[in-house]
Parts: sequence; C-alpha cells; structure tokens
Amino acid sequence: MNSRKLVYLIGTTLLWAGVGGGLTGFFLSFAAAVEEKWSSLEWLLGGVGWFGGGLIFGALSLLGYLVFLLIHQMGLGLFRKQELWHLVLYLLVMVSFIDLYLFPSAINQGGEKWSLFLFPPMLLAWAVVVAYLKKRETRPSAFAPSLFFMFTMTVLELIPALRGENLRSLVDMGIPLIIANTWQLLILHRLIGEEKPSPTQAPPPLSQTRRSVQKP
Repeated sequence: MNSRKLVYLIGTTLLWAGVGGGLTGFFLSFAAAVEEKWSSLEWLLGGVGWFGGGLIFGALSLLGYLVFLLIHQMGLGLFRKQELWHLVLYLLVMVSFIDLYLFPSAINQGGEKWSLFLFPPMLLAWAVVVAYLKKRETRPSAFAPSLFFMFTMTVLELIPALRGENLRSLVDMGIPLIIANTWQLLILHRLIGEEKPSPTQAPPPLSQTRRSVQKP
C-alpha cells in the first residue's frame, strides 16, 4: 500500500467515525435539546462536539486495527497450521462473549439491564455479517480473523463505555467504533488489491501462460 492509499484509509475512517458520532449525538440529544430550546450556537457547539467525539473514536478504531493486524501476523507465525490459529480466534470470541455477562460491566450492573443485555448478541450478529462479506470478497480463511476483529477487538475498545453502566455511553461510543471498524475491514483488501477473482473472469490465454512459465 502506498502513502496515498494509507492517507485515504485513515482519512475516510476518521470521516465515517465523525459522521457516525455526529448523527448518534444528534439523535440521542434531540428530544432534550428541543425541550430545553437550544439556540443556534448550542446546536453548532453540540454538532462540533459530537463530530469531534466521533473522530476520537475513529482514531481508537485505527489503533485497534493496527494492533489486530500485528496480533494476527504473530498468531500465523506462532502456529504452524492456519486452522489451529483460527480455532484460537474462535475461542477468544467465545470467551469475550461470555465475559460480557460474567464480569462487572454495564451489561450486568447498569440500570438499563435489559437493553444492555441485548448488546452482545447484536454485536456478534453484526460481526458474523461483516465477516461473511469479507470472506465472500476475499477468501474463506478471512472469516475467523474478521469475526475476531469485529467482535473481540470492538469489545476491548468499548471497555470505557462498558464501565459507564448506562446505555447512552455505550451507544455514543459503540456506533462510531463499529462503523469505523466495519469500514476498515471491508475497504483494506480493495486498497491493497486482494479482492477475490470473479468466477466469470476468463482465464489467461494458453500462449501467455506458457510464456509466463518459461520466464525465469
């Protein structure tokens, strides 16, 4: 990946997270703002704050993705068989899912318990969908690491919000992070040219294949 593509990845990720944070803050604050009759300046400052918060969460998402790529490469190097590393990733996803209910967090201690109780299965379902899209656009072996990133890494990034013990903080931080993580995962292979070849794509001519084989 060249520097232009890297700048594009970082810039678009921050932009998506900023827009996600702005829209999330707007919808969560709209009723209270109307009731309190916010002025134009208050709406402007609120929008800047919501967008800025989204940018911060986008930066956290970028850092999390970098950590994930390092962990994934280390795991592939540590385990001789790729299937064994994928099994480890599935186990980590399962452990992180269970930990959300067993360890003290907003899921099991917040006042909005039932709303928060639905968060882990909803996040897992979204992670499965995104991992499937990644697998379909690249290769079958991409499913396990994509699922791990979209669920386990997102949960780790959301630890500050999970300790907030309220649905508002979880939604405020969760939506921009999930948007940014999804965008990075689904755009990276297109930037580095790792897309899955189309099944309708014609094979190269036989003469060209022979020349490529003979070429040292």
